[in-house]
Amino acid sequence: MTVGILLGETELEGIPLSVRAARQFVRETLGEDHPVLEDVTLLVSELVTNAVAYSDSRLGGGTVRLSIGELPGRRLHVVVLDDGSPYGVPRPRTAEPTDENGRGLQILRALAKRWGTYPEGARRAVWFQITFR
Repeated sequence: MTVGILLGETELEGIPLSVRAARQFVRETLGEDHPVLEDVTLLVSELVTNAVAYSDSRLGGGTVRLSIGELPGRRLHVVVLDDGSPYGVPRPRTAEPTDENGRGLQILRALAKRWGTYPEGARRAVWFQITFR
């Protein structure tokens, strides 16, 4: 993580039930009165969903690590680290109005101040920063 204060980190199983656990972790880490709690919870939910659906974390024994930190300038820095993917770097796509999925990275682009990806060994990180008052 970039220089700042680590607020919390958790390792999740690479299974769909971990999305709920990730949302709960965000709520416990930030507290119910945090000004960007709902936005961070939504973005984490989208990124962990992608990790357990499309990365190698979904394979037997795979994991997803979620880290939340605070940076100077009232910014949160969130990292979702999965076990890598044969699909490469995640890219936003255009979802049709009737599509039931495919909007996660569009939501990320709309709500986050900055976001990106980077490799960490064989693993892959997707991160975002969001500012708050």
